[in-house]
Amino acid sequence: MSHYHINKPSVPLRDSGFIEFKVDSDTARTLVRKGINDASLSEDVPLGLYYSDQEKLLRLISKLQKRLSEREARNVHCRIIYNNEQRVDPEYMEALEQAWFPVGNLFGSLGGRSVADYILHGLYTTHLQPIVQPNSAIVGYEFLMRPLPELLPFRPAELFETARTIGQHSFLDRAARHSAIRMASSHLQNGTKRFINFLPSSLHSEECLKSTFAMISDTETDPGDYVFEVNETEKLDDPAFKKNIRSIP
Repeated sequence: MSHYHINKPSVPLRDSGFIEFKVDSDTARTLVRKGINDASLSEDVPLGLYYSDQEKLLRLISKLQKRLSEREARNVHCRIIYNNEQRVDPEYMEALEQAWFPVGNLFGSLGGRSVADYILHGLYTTHLQPIVQPNSAIVGYEFLMRPLPELLPFRPAELFETARTIGQHSFLDRAARHSAIRMASSHLQNGTKRFINFLPSSLHSEECLKSTFAMISDTETDPGDYVFEVNETEKLDDPAFKKNIRSIP
């Protein structure tokens, strides 16, 4: 697994790392510093932020997306490093130098709101759809993301596709899954099957599974009531995916 973020569509951002910035404009530098709450004015201090959870990274992305113009977002470059290991071998250093990309590549919007804000503030709701047998018996419920009635409507597939292009699809998938678990705990009795979708890319991280089962534990629901359905929109042949599936409690 790479020690830094590879900025390509469908490559998910990870839960923890260090994001640093390379800025030429004084105005943009000031805006970036405000975004990372860095009070230092020293030019020797690198523009960067260590984050240990997705929320901290998404808050930074949300702030920068609001503050930077489109032109500034193209000219402010960043890279995200996932491993603190200090390496100086030429091959790695050359690859790391190629890891810079425009910060605007982390920005995505739908319905006038950033993808980061959809995730951070839960700007959607969850609907329960019954799964019914031919004899009309309900065997369980599927959980569907839907727009909030007070906000502009959006197509969930379009929101996920926008998130995928900027690497935030696993974060969105997790937020939607946790919303479904909370909804299930408040509306369904124990013993009722709950069918919840998973993106394969979400399963590339052990943390994703841990947080999901922690949510099940927090809601005091029975893990045996859940049926996780892996979405077919992504490849399933990644070794990390298989390894983490085997680690499910």
